[in-house]
Amino acid sequence: MIMKTVFFYCDSQANILTSYFMKKMYYDKYYKSVLLVDSQSNNTIECARRASEYKIWDEVEVVDSKIKMQTYFDRLAKNDKVFVYALQNEMAREFFAYAKDKCYAAIVDEGVLIFNEFLALQKLQIVDVQKSTVEAWCYEPQVVDLPSNVNVNKIGLQDFLNKVDDLHELKKEIKTLFDIKPLTEQEKKSRIIYFDQYFTLCGRTSPEVEKYFLKKIEYLCGN
Repeated sequence: MIMKTVFFYCDSQANILTSYFMKKMYYDKYYKSVLLVDSQSNNTIECARRASEYKIWDEVEVVDSKIKMQTYFDRLAKNDKVFVYALQNEMAREFFAYAKDKCYAAIVDEGVLIFNEFLALQKLQIVDVQKSTVEAWCYEPQVVDLPSNVNVNKIGLQDFLNKVDDLHELKKEIKTLFDIKPLTEQEKKSRIIYFDQYFTLCGRTSPEVEKYFLKKIEYLCGN
């Protein structure tokens, strides 16, 4: 039997974390897993190095040229799957555009940025998918607003975590992958953990409002 392959194209550590969960949840069996990482961020490259060292994915590749990327274009087969997290990246866009005509291809977002980029690119006809169904994955489908031709799938993380046999081992592997250090005493006292999102870039607010909002959070966290 020919082994099927699942490809994850990521350009940030947040992308890699979601890729990690999706691999564990849906593709730990019957698929060879390939993690493709963009070369723009040193932190992401280091994360890819650790992923390769600890064999979390079957293959890990830092993509730094179109020539290298072409080898993965050539490998795609009908039963493979491709998940792309980085549509602002030219090679990622080309991979998605090529893959959707060859096999199952989907865009993935752990927030809202990629979906907003997708809509902008579709309007500019850089990603031409208006006449076909597009697969998308995110953690909370009810909070995204996408065109009717986009089929949004839920990443069932909470259900997965509730069923994990060894949650301690899972946490240990994630800490190793992302080189997570123990909290300092000051960090342990923090009352707020704030996960930033590109609200201005996504057109959800203005730079002035976002700056004011972040200053307020900084003030609250410092008191």
